[in-house]
Amino acid sequence: EEAERVGLAIKAVERYAPLLLHGPVGAAWLAADGAIDDPDVLDGVRWHTTAHADLAPVGQVVFLADKLDPHKSAMYPFQQSVRDAAFLSLPDGILTFLDGALRLHIERGELVHPTSTDTRNALLLAAAC
Repeated sequence: EEAERVGLAIKAVERYAPLLLHGPVGAAWLAADGAIDDPDVLDGVRWHTTAHADLAPVGQVVFLADKLDPHKSAMYPFQQSVRDAAFLSLPDGILTFLDGALRLHIERGELVHPTSTDTRNALLLAAAC
């Protein structure tokens, strides 16, 4: 597997749903190529599937752009609420997306990536402080 070849530690949820690895693998390729050396951009690529609590604004934009792709509207029927929240702030948009996505995963009996739940919790804590 390519993720192992580039030296990524693979979580059980990623073995179950390997599509989740395309962001980390892509970031590893870009870094190895020297194509991109900006750590914030690389983090945006790395975490665009799960989000991450420490994403810089450019990474937050990459995450939201991926989730608001019009071709994904059937997958994420709550896109408009994410778009509306993102106009208030990028973290609000991410939190709104994670709320909707986690709800869908739970309703379908699917696994939830721990980084997504950690990110959601961090955003809620930041908003409460």
